[in-house]
Amino acid sequence: MRAVVLVALAAMLLPLVLSAVSVARSTAARACFVYVETYVPDAAASHVRFDLFEETGAGWQCDWITTSGVTHHLGNLGLIPSGAVVPPGVRT
Repeated sequence: MRAVVLVALAAMLLPLVLSAVSVARSTAARACFVYVETYVPDAAASHVRFDLFEETGAGWQCDWITTSGVTHHLGNLGLIPSGAVVPPGVRT
């Protein structure tokens, strides 16, 4: 009986967790794209990844990629990323 309850609980929570991760990833990708376009306009691409053991802390990491394929770290977007906030006066 206990196993049935645990399976049912997991079946109810799994879609919520997957949805939250999907929203966080798409928000991080969009924020990273905006930051890379703003601060590194000559970058070839942007890339986000989730890392628990990064030096800058756990969370979504924003990287930019050069035209030759070299990846550079731009910053940490946090565990729950928000939209990009570009300071006033910075070219967008």
